[in-house]
Amino acid sequence: MDSTDLAIEKHAFELYTHAISTEVRKEIYKGKLFCYIVNTEDWDDGCVYYVNQLDKRNNATNTFTVILELSNQSVSCSCNNFIRIGYLCRHIFCVYRVNNIERIPAQYVVKRWSRDVLPKSLFSIESRYGVDTRPQAAARSQILEIVTECVDALRSDVGGLSSFAEQIKELKCKLLNGGPVDDKANNDNYAAVEELLGVSLDGDVTLDNPDGIRNKGRGKRRRLSRAPQDGTSNSAVKPPKTPRLCRTCMKYVTGHDSRNCKKMKNKNKSGNEDEDSSSASQEST
Repeated sequence: MDSTDLAIEKHAFELYTHAISTEVRKEIYKGKLFCYIVNTEDWDDGCVYYVNQLDKRNNATNTFTVILELSNQSVSCSCNNFIRIGYLCRHIFCVYRVNNIERIPAQYVVKRWSRDVLPKSLFSIESRYGVDTRPQAAARSQILEIVTECVDALRSDVGGLSSFAEQIKELKCKLLNGGPVDDKANNDNYAAVEELLGVSLDGDVTLDNPDGIRNKGRGKRRRLSRAPQDGTSNSAVKPPKTPRLCRTCMKYVTGHDSRNCKKMKNKNKSGNEDEDSSSASQEST
């Protein structure tokens, strides 16, 4: 979103909720960029300003009348934006900028759209999650409320917020490192652990790296076999082979198959001899 870096814009951010402050900041920005004063007239205790507004859609110029009373900073505009919507218009912010008015008057801040319209107690943990009557819960809620009030009071002061954050950090380091912390609860926890484990936690504890375990890779294929009846080891026992049918000798055997059958070898040998004899007879003729 575009910003003007005007003091009145920062004041609007402090006053309104996020949604409304966004709309008000748009009016402030457009009042600076698209509005300008063309004429003024004195009027009783104040002044009448004629403000022109450039319309980018149709390249037209509209004129609005703003009446400002400097005694009480009351203001009104012919567009009636405050009456219709509830926050000041860009024409009034243009007049405020010319008169160096840096804060929005309280009478033009609608309470229902201000940051502080709801009491801080509504945002407490008790209101959101129920009432906790324990002493530690009450102390915790009190601490959170105090911190919230401090942050809200310093929300527009960057230096104050930084200083408050540093003080909180110092208090945190003091409590967690070397500060006076109540060790009663810690001692009770140590006693409960010692009673559960049956050992003392006061001695020094030495930790070593665990032994390496080969649990990665494919590993070796080991098949479990039934224990032998004669007392020999499992490594010496091999299961018997299943007989297979040899298609050459047409017998169920375990030592060979049709590729290395003796009958096949003899048949191949006799076939070779017949070929040799036939070739020799052809040569003789």
